[in-house]
Amino acid sequence: TQASGFNSLYSYLTFGILVIFASLSATLNLHAFYEKTVVNSAFSDLGSFVGINTTNPIGFGTFIALLFAAALFMITLVFATWVALKVLKSPLTFSNVIDKFSSLFVPATFLIVIAFILSLIRLNLLSYIIFVIGLSIISIALYYIILTAKSNLKLDDFYAKLLALITSGAIMFVITFILTLIFTTIIFKSAFTM
Repeated sequence: TQASGFNSLYSYLTFGILVIFASLSATLNLHAFYEKTVVNSAFSDLGSFVGINTTNPIGFGTFIALLFAAALFMITLVFATWVALKVLKSPLTFSNVIDKFSSLFVPATFLIVIAFILSLIRLNLLSYIIFVIGLSIISIALYYIILTAKSNLKLDDFYAKLLALITSGAIMFVITFILTLIFTTIIFKSAFTM
């Protein structure tokens, strides 16, 4: 759009690449973690003794669940930022917020793709570190957009932006908590089948 100078097609492409490669990287890292801690440990012998199936449940279904969760997380991130900007009475529209995020997400997308490549060749610790750095860039982008927005409230600028950050954080906390509950329920149902 004209507000940020970033084409809308590239915005959705950036979000799509970020979601797909974050899901792939997380799935591969979870698979390697489960393989290392459960399948190749003494728990697998104990599990077969008591009748618990200890095969690795991390597969395509987990990837689809993570893809869904990552897409919802990105939508929640943009929505929470948009609501925070509406608290500040900023004139930015939802598409302006998407454009701002996608231009700030380019370094994070690059790091997430590198994390996927590292998890593909089983350098999981380095993949975790780069993945966390990518997620940190995403959270810094949220703070940057809110803290650099112009406040049209009658409050002091500090308190207006603090209110916007608290509002955004509350929305993110509630929806992330719900997504985490859904995802762990899916994982544990498939992991501990009898």
